[in-house]
Amino acid sequence: LVLPEDLARYVARHFGAADTVDSQALGIASIEDFRAYQTLLTLALRSHRRGGLRRDDPLQRLLRGFRLELVPGEHTDNDYLHSPRFVLHRTRKAA
Repeated sequence: LVLPEDLARYVARHFGAADTVDSQALGIASIEDFRAYQTLLTLALRSHRRGGLRRDDPLQRLLRGFRLELVPGEHTDNDYLHSPRFVLHRTRKAA
């Protein structure tokens, strides 16, 4: 189970001072990181479908301070997954 706070910590750790982060730059060092990455991938895939991410989608509540963009036709490879490439965009600065 990935809670909003868990995903927010994972994303914040990778943003640093940047406003965008490519899926290639997302590290996976634990099961928690792996699940956060999978959740981001699911969000990216759902946002790409016709009509985008629906308001009633239960995963919508996980998007806190960022949005996702799927990069069609491109892939990310890491030690654990071969997946569609996506980019995170910060929508507001962390306090």
